[in-house]
Amino acid sequence: MPDPNPCELDLVLTPGGVAVYKRYDCRRYASCLTIAADAGWSQFHCNNCTAYVPIPKDDTTNDLFDRAGRHLVKNGKNR
Repeated sequence: MPDPNPCELDLVLTPGGVAVYKRYDCRRYASCLTIAADAGWSQFHCNNCTAYVPIPKDDTTNDLFDRAGRHLVKNGKNR
């Protein structure tokens, strides 16, 4: 499986434009948040990413911030 590869986005997103650039339903989205934060990006997009893994509808951990928080703690990023 390929590694997540978000790309920096030099654009201010409006609520209506988010769905064009983001894949919140990806199991690896938290990893991309970490990549973007570590790189100091203010925004990123998922459009060129080949590492998309959809979250099953019956996944009980479908809260993005819960997944992101657990990812950060697991990877020692909880400063």
